[in-house]
Amino acid sequence: MKIRYGVSKDANIIKIAVMVFLVGVLLGAIGANVFKDAYFKDMKIFGEGYFDKLYVLDIDHGKLFGYIFWNNLKKYLLFWIFSVTVVGIPYMVFSVGYSGLSTGFLLAVSVLKFGVKGIFLFLLYIFPQYLIYFPVALITLIQGYHLCTNLYFRVPLNKKGKAKIILEKVPTILILFLIILIGALSEAYINSFIIQKMARYF
Repeated sequence: MKIRYGVSKDANIIKIAVMVFLVGVLLGAIGANVFKDAYFKDMKIFGEGYFDKLYVLDIDHGKLFGYIFWNNLKKYLLFWIFSVTVVGIPYMVFSVGYSGLSTGFLLAVSVLKFGVKGIFLFLLYIFPQYLIYFPVALITLIQGYHLCTNLYFRVPLNKKGKAKIILEKVPTILILFLIILIGALSEAYINSFIIQKMARYF
């Protein structure tokens, strides 16, 4: 019974997260359309042989990996830092909404600039790393939510009780960290290779 309740609660968390994400996507797409005149002038680079240059560019995969990994690590650590505070859940809502906003904006910009090919370009930019990042994000969100609620919204806890709950999450945090590392490797090496080879078609 307890397991069923836990699964049901996790499903509700995912449903709410999906709704917040989709609202963000919608707002991002609307924003991209409303402000397209403002940023399209700065996108002339895409019409001046950008992808031709990308096709022959010598990519330093090591530096690219370092940039991607550090960027992901900062977001990951920030998420867990907020998760052990009383404002953890509002931060999670903001984080999911902002991710949706960014997704909607980038997708809309791609479509406005390249038409139907823009959808394909967007998918290229997120493959294959988001096959790793997406499930990690869901698990992190669920675990972070449970951590925050257990610390502040269940029974009152003293410092020792809170420390125990946090320490119980450390193995999960470390495992997810290693998976993020794999995702960063796939983004730096596999994704950049795919984009470079497909650049000639844009």
